[in-house]
Amino acid sequence: MSNRGQSELSEKSEEIASLRELGEEIRRKKPLTELDRLKLELEDAVKRENFEKAAKLRDVIKKRGDEE
Repeated sequence: MSNRGQSELSEKSEEIASLRELGEEIRRKKPLTELDRLKLELEDAVKRENFEKAAKLRDVIKKRGDEE
């Protein structure tokens, strides 16, 4: 491969890496939907073994999913 070809590949590789990083940043900063927030709360409740709260959240999530 010529030096020019290697240079172009390197530039494209850097562009791809930059675009991936930008995509991740956008996903992290994107506001959570109500459903996403409830799912995170559910995960936290399960981790803390607060199963009563987890069951309530599960039911709310299921109801919201059925409404969509």
